Amino acid sequence: ISYPKIHYSNRIHIDDLARFLAYLSTLKNVDSSYIVTNNHPLALHEIILWFQQQLDLPKLQLSSQEISGKRLYATRMLKTGFQLQHPVCFNDYTICLQQHRQSQ
Repeated sequence: ISYPKIHYSNRIHIDDLARFLAYLSTLKNVDSSYIVTNNHPLALHEIILWFQQQLDLPKLQLSSQEISGKRLYATRMLKTGFQLQHPVCFNDYTICLQQHRQSQ
């Protein structure tokens, strides 16, 4: 199994996004736009490798060291004082896997 390149992306838990939008409605002064992310950009192959390790599957190999995607940081969001309840995606992925295993 191979993956074509190192592609970065960001994550945000849907509950954190909803909470931030509600939080914005309580502020007197808001900026015109916000990046809403957990501030931990990850290469997608790292997430896939994590799942493969958790599920005891063969590890993928990177086909290239080429880098693509974006690494975004939510600096404006942090300046509002808002704090994420789900800052680390792997914690939520672990819960999902546990729930899946229990349902089988």
